[in-house]
Amino acid sequence: MNKNLFIAVIACCLALAYAQNGGYHVAEYNEKLHGPAFKVAIQRLVELKLISSNGILHPEAFYQKIVSGVLYKFVIREGKNVFEVEVWSQPWLKKLEVQSVKQIHTPKN
Repeated sequence: MNKNLFIAVIACCLALAYAQNGGYHVAEYNEKLHGPAFKVAIQRLVELKLISSNGILHPEAFYQKIVSGVLYKFVIREGKNVFEVEVWSQPWLKKLEVQSVKQIHTPKN
């Protein structure tokens, strides 16, 4: 089998596998690799006054999918509030951009 054809078949199989569930897959968070994107997500939550800036936070869940770069999805909890923040990374352009912020749990008073 031609090497390029083999690579194309593998790429299609991977694309189909990741296309399920919105294309995201659970990933292992690594502070060194993913920390800058997580900091951008936290900064956006602070700018929107959704969280306070004086807490030490870690992602409760972390997902990623390959697009024209990498799209990260962080699930962030501060107290009883839970947020989902998507950050698009294009490292070759030195670009980290928040794509969406969604509050997925609001405590009932």
